[in-house]
Amino acid sequence: KEKFIDSINRKILERVTTSKGRAEQSLWLLDLQQKICPRINKQLDQNELIRSTDHISKEVLNDSISIEAPPTDYEMCLNELRCIVTSGQWPLTSVARSKVIKQGGGNESANDLSKEFKDEFENTIQSGSFTIINPEFCNEDGDYMLQNGNIRSPQGNTLFPDLVKMIFDLEVNISKDLASSTQRPSSSHCAVNRNAQFTPHVDSGRGLGQSLSMIVGLGNYGGGKLLVEGDAHDIRFTPLQFDGWRSRHWTAPFAGERFSLVWFTPDI
Repeated sequence: KEKFIDSINRKILERVTTSKGRAEQSLWLLDLQQKICPRINKQLDQNELIRSTDHISKEVLNDSISIEAPPTDYEMCLNELRCIVTSGQWPLTSVARSKVIKQGGGNESANDLSKEFKDEFENTIQSGSFTIINPEFCNEDGDYMLQNGNIRSPQGNTLFPDLVKMIFDLEVNISKDLASSTQRPSSSHCAVNRNAQFTPHVDSGRGLGQSLSMIVGLGNYGGGKLLVEGDAHDIRFTPLQFDGWRSRHWTAPFAGERFSLVWFTPDI
């Protein structure tokens, strides 16, 4: 392999007549070999991983559904999420976020589930996602405070004030279990997802003084790992910090009832 690369380098440099041109060409070839080609190979490997994980059979996923009781820290929040689903009040997903949610991902119909779980999860089939804002970042009118003015809090804050408090209290509680030397600062936002299988993407914008997002999965489901740059993480009741602004991430296929919470602080 190295002899082949050296041969290509020599043939290219032979066509460059000036010493300055040869120097520039050598630098370009070095950059191609050490940076560009490895990135291309990494992208190809990730594409192959995506194709392979998407072909996991639904039978295998159904067999892996876990139905044990949630840890105490998560119990109230999970129950509230289930109540919202049952009430039929789950908000519509924004157009922008819909673009990174796989159509037909997760459980598109109750028929995809084994009979054992069909009745239990009948109200949690369709996927959806909405955002809420931490009340600590809002004024007395409930508007999100910015340096250049305020914006109205999202619909989720108005519809589900109890859930909003539970979710941001949960962030504080589970942050203590993170493998970090410093306490995670409170986030201004949280994305609340239900049965949403996200396609490979990086989050838009950038973090404002908080480079890492934190995600955790809740519910009775099988599969559904978070993949970050190709590395798989089991996030079911296990919080994970990751750089969603820079790292390509997506959701592995799953079966069952899968909620996820993603805390973040955007630069708006």
